[in-house]
Amino acid sequence: MVLPQKKGKIHRVTQTEVQRYIIVNLLPQCVADPLPFHERELARTMKVNRLTVRRAARELLAKGLMIQIPGRRGLFLNPECKGNWYKEKYFGILIRRGDIPTLCLELNQILKGFFDSARLDHYSDCQFLTLTTDTPERIAAEIRSYPLHALIWFSPLPESYPVIDLLLEQQLPVVIINSVNDSRISPHSSNTFLLDYVQEGKLFAEKVLRSSCRKILFAGLNGITLDSFRKVLTEQDFKFTMRDFMEYSPQNHDPEKLASVIRKRKIEMVISNGMVYHDLDKIAALTDLSGVTFLLPPMRHVICGAAEHPEYHILFPEYSFDGALELMGHAIAEKISAPSPILRFPNRIIPMKDNSKF
Repeated sequence: MVLPQKKGKIHRVTQTEVQRYIIVNLLPQCVADPLPFHERELARTMKVNRLTVRRAARELLAKGLMIQIPGRRGLFLNPECKGNWYKEKYFGILIRRGDIPTLCLELNQILKGFFDSARLDHYSDCQFLTLTTDTPERIAAEIRSYPLHALIWFSPLPESYPVIDLLLEQQLPVVIINSVNDSRISPHSSNTFLLDYVQEGKLFAEKVLRSSCRKILFAGLNGITLDSFRKVLTEQDFKFTMRDFMEYSPQNHDPEKLASVIRKRKIEMVISNGMVYHDLDKIAALTDLSGVTFLLPPMRHVICGAAEHPEYHILFPEYSFDGALELMGHAIAEKISAPSPILRFPNRIIPMKDNSKF
């Protein structure tokens, strides 16, 4: 197992990584008798402090992977757990760092459906992996150095397709999630699931057409959703200029600027992502929102929050965004667990974050 590293800085090994190293590399060395666990040696090997190793070992002791023997000091690897634990495979989720802000909510809902359907533990075993290599062969080798059962890859770039080909050739199941109508859609169509942002945009547009609002501000909508939305409204003689659009994302959200635009331009409707919902109190403190309608994606936490704050006029398209994403998670679980020589049921989850150009 290759320990993840970061160029230019020391990688801080986590407690989860220590546990995984013990399970994958040390536990298989047990034959019949308990194997002494050398805390100091492992700390030196993994370049981590002994306290992290000790905490990881204590958790494995609680799970039964390690044991204590009366009359003997220290912990021992339990050979009775070797077979069950070493045969378990990890499940990987690969997502580029640049996509995390726009996909974080979608990712959470997809994983929720996946976890529920596959009956998996959720985030207790999550690990974000930084890939350090930069060629298809090396990236594939680095991914394969982890004991993955299968891999979900969010929005891979075309440069990544050779990596996917190599992984499939090596019998690693790969499931791809892409935005519908995305120019980067993978040629691996049988393995690809689509986030239907086009349909989302149409449903947003239908809601606007049924309202009387004409002074509309778009704040931080997904690009594909926005294109679909604008296409429908343009056909209905809605006119838009660059002033009608502003960025509103987890990295760049300015409640003061949004409040100023609403006040100065007498905006009647703000169409945005869930980020605006979290800033509504700040916006309301800066300008009067009594005549402003907010059209937001129907995510569960936003709907519940809107019910608790009737002072804000919040509308949702008539569909369940959360539900659609959870159904996708169920479908992925079914694909992974489908009976075949390659696709089998996963036992653990490791979300992975790619820090490279891939």
